[in-house]
Amino acid sequence: MSDPLETPRAIDELYIARGIEVSFLRPIMTGDVFAGISIPGVERIEGDDELLAMIVSHPCSMRDGHELRPALQALRVVQSPAIDLTAWKQHFDRMPLPNLQGRSSDDETVDPEDSYAALFEMRGRVPTTEITLDKRVACLSEEGAGFLHQRMGHADTRFAPRVADLVESCASPFAEAELAEEWNTQLLIRNDQLDPLNRDEILLRAAKEFDEVLSELRRAPSANGKKQMQYRLRDDLGLPKKRPGVRREITRIIKQRQAEDDQKTTQR
Repeated sequence: MSDPLETPRAIDELYIARGIEVSFLRPIMTGDVFAGISIPGVERIEGDDELLAMIVSHPCSMRDGHELRPALQALRVVQSPAIDLTAWKQHFDRMPLPNLQGRSSDDETVDPEDSYAALFEMRGRVPTTEITLDKRVACLSEEGAGFLHQRMGHADTRFAPRVADLVESCASPFAEAELAEEWNTQLLIRNDQLDPLNRDEILLRAAKEFDEVLSELRRAPSANGKKQMQYRLRDDLGLPKKRPGVRREITRIIKQRQAEDDQKTTQR
């Protein structure tokens, strides 16, 4: 027997950023919503005037290294009658997206003018060349992505894994995205390296450098001190007890690079 579908406690738990809060420094992730996206094989319907689409590929399978795969799975997002959080279980065919674009500062209630839903039957593969940062209007949180995948999986199989398990399965790539955003903020914005005309190229280069840091083979002494163990920071991100250490190491590397950049500036 399937576990019951779960519902969020509050609207703001679903999102990391909406509207003007959305940063182009954050890598594209599962649950991101973009405007002006045509989904091949998905017809136009009432309520999709903005051509909104939500990326639903699992975060573990949407990249080859630091680059997005050539196409990602996406759902059509349309304007929808307001669905109160307590009524989510009555709507199996969609992922409700209340107050999606943050038009109201009040998340205590669903804003009827800002009520949307991602429709599970309207799914297709979108070329990543069409998915640009300028079009992004919202980012789901880890928990929001957990609700998305629980409901989408239930719509396909009538089985609902626990949201907590789904969140943990996405914890590593979401943590990586947070660290990548911090990397970009501290190393690109701080030193005014982000030329708007070459922004995408600069961000891709920064993503490659960050990926190399996470993928670098490191050495640590074994418990008995007789031989060295090998590990990667990316592997440690997959271990809850190691995750804080990865954050500290990335912070240390960022500070080191900032100091090196400051020294180069002084020497000019």
